Amino acid sequence: MKKTIYLGAITLVIAGLLTVVSAGAMVRTSQSPQTPTVIVKTGNEITGRNVAMAKSLEPIRRNSPVSRSAVVVATGAHPAVSSDNNGNVVVGFEAQDNVWYCPSIDYGATFNAQAVGWQFNNPPSLPSVDSCGGGRFIATLVPNYQDDDGGDVQQFTTSNPNDIQNGWTGVYWKGTDLGDGYYDYQSVACGGYTKGDPNEDAWAYGGISMIGTYNHSDPVVGTPFFFYQFDNTGYGWFYPMNTTKSGGTSTSMVIDPVTLHGFVCWNYNNSGNMDIYAYENNFSNWSEYQGYPIHPDIKEAEIYSAGNDAYVDIAAFNDNVIIVSQRDGNIVAYYSADALTTVDEVTIQTGAVNPRVMYNSEHKATCSFVKDGQVYFSTTDDDGATWSIPKAIDEPENQNVPAEFQSADISGLGAVWQQVDGNVYFASTTGALPPVLDITGITGGIKVGATISNTGGADATNVIWTIKIIGGIFKRINKTYTDTIVSLPVDSPQKITTTGFVLGWGKITIAISATCQEGASKQVSTTGKLLLIYIKI
Repeated sequence: MKKTIYLGAITLVIAGLLTVVSAGAMVRTSQSPQTPTVIVKTGNEITGRNVAMAKSLEPIRRNSPVSRSAVVVATGAHPAVSSDNNGNVVVGFEAQDNVWYCPSIDYGATFNAQAVGWQFNNPPSLPSVDSCGGGRFIATLVPNYQDDDGGDVQQFTTSNPNDIQNGWTGVYWKGTDLGDGYYDYQSVACGGYTKGDPNEDAWAYGGISMIGTYNHSDPVVGTPFFFYQFDNTGYGWFYPMNTTKSGGTSTSMVIDPVTLHGFVCWNYNNSGNMDIYAYENNFSNWSEYQGYPIHPDIKEAEIYSAGNDAYVDIAAFNDNVIIVSQRDGNIVAYYSADALTTVDEVTIQTGAVNPRVMYNSEHKATCSFVKDGQVYFSTTDDDGATWSIPKAIDEPENQNVPAEFQSADISGLGAVWQQVDGNVYFASTTGALPPVLDITGITGGIKVGATISNTGGADATNVIWTIKIIGGIFKRINKTYTDTIVSLPVDSPQKITTTGFVLGWGKITIAISATCQEGASKQVSTTGKLLLIYIKI
């Protein structure tokens, strides 16, 4: 399997900005919470785990760029999206018999003209992507059954998502001939984390959950699996979570950014009723199992409700956990303040499908879903106990959204959805985009100049810029120039220049930075030569 780059019209349309009411102005729903039955098991060790070694996906790099337009448009289906607090957004989608991932580095205002994917013998499907934080992302997909019985766990990672040519790595672990056999994955999900340890963060990005078939000789269909890499050489653990559970169709995973505890959920057929099975482990620590490093198990939980949980998604923040479910045609939230030890439930919306959930910050989360051909979202500021009255994304492109599985997804910065016209659209769910600073057009001469622009969705205020010139033949040149732009409106670039002149000779480095009161920043650098008082770039 080989890496390739999607050079067609990228499957993203940047819709106009979404206006949402503030948290203080939101109208809350007034449903009475119910308490489902929860069975918690602690101290149990997941048995029968198997070790596998990663195999690399050989990259192919194509450098021909696609023409950019004001709005990035293409065709695709079954989108997935994730974002971080630095303005990075990654969207996965199906197109041209493959799965692709396309980044934005400006809060979703624009997307890269290219997308990255890998070549497979047969078309994969249903991408999943999650932010690890700090520009790091993990992604996966559902493999085609014709490729190794659909038993390869695919993992794609990046710490520089906008570098399509060199910034992404793809590996896979073969499960079909491991142990009794892990194969025919029908649903996958991934959860990302950052440990803060440079050695671990260089290779550890998170975990992957699957619904698949176990045991070739006596198949258990639709059973829960779990996987993660456990060392820098590429070894990983396959977990056959509980092979007494079968008939599952949906899985989701998240790693709590505060506690670094992993939470995974799967649905399964419990004597004719689709219930939820969940698992918690600790990604912040390592212990040992059969002589290999392993993340410690914490507990399992089973959630029994009065209905059939057809599709599930999970979010967590500081031991507060929300699972949203498409249950008998309604969108239901199971919420817990103690890491699924106890659980309550509340109905968010009736007559809807495809729920997705994402924590935005402590206590605050957003749930999206599809109803009557439109994407709606509802928010909570009390960890899922109450939800705002659902609001449709206010864009003309938000129409004719199919009810099929994974036709829409939600991230901290916005929602993504497909339309029956074949396009995939992205729109903010956080109101107007913040300022996004850029620095271009560095010039030399007697003075150094550059252009600072704001490509975001709001004016930048108190933009502090700095130009620093260092180097020279004796390394004695060290000049810093700084000033403030009181207001930098969108699409109104301003020139900045140094004052006076620099005297010297030899190679120099020019570093230019800008930061604004709203928190946006940009840094660029270049080299040049100083010829007495003339700077050649």
